Amino acid sequence: MTRFMPRSGRCRPEVAYSEAFDRFYFNLSGPVGPNCTNNIDDVELVRFGIFCTSKAPPRPSDSAKDRDDFKAAALKVGFVGGYDPTVGTAIKAFQKFSGRHQDSTVSVIFGNNAPNGQTWVLQTLLANMAAEYPNIYPRIDQVFESGPVITARLRKLFVGAY
Repeated sequence: MTRFMPRSGRCRPEVAYSEAFDRFYFNLSGPVGPNCTNNIDDVELVRFGIFCTSKAPPRPSDSAKDRDDFKAAALKVGFVGGYDPTVGTAIKAFQKFSGRHQDSTVSVIFGNNAPNGQTWVLQTLLANMAAEYPNIYPRIDQVFESGPVITARLRKLFVGAY
C-alpha cells in the first residue's frame, strides 16, 4: 500500500512509502505559467528544472531544431525570481520539443499521468534534476542555480536552518 505524506508549505516535497521502496519527489503548490498562481518557490523549482533539462543529452526522437530552440529559450530564463515571459517561453519550447500540448504551463502532479495520458512536465524536469545531480538529489539547495527561495526552504526542511 502506498500513501502520500504532503508536507506543509509551498513547493511541497512529498514522500511516497511502500514496502518495496521509499521515494522522495517535489511537487508544486500551484501551477506555473501565464495566469497561474506562480508562487515564487514553485517558479524557482521550474526554473531549476528548465536549467537541468537544457543540459540533458538529446534523445534520438528529439527534433534538433526544437531542442535548439528550447536550449536558446532556457538560457534566457535565469535562476532567480517569480514568473516572467522568459519562463513561459522556455516551458512552451520544452513542451514543443518533447511532443506535449503547448500551453506554457507546468501543472501540479496528481496521479501517475496527466489527463492527456502523457507524463507530467514536472516529472520530466525532476528526473533531469536527479540525473544532473545524482550525488546530492534531492538536496538541490546545495546547487547555486536552484535559487535563493528554494535553497532557504529546503535547508529549513532538511537541516532545520533558517
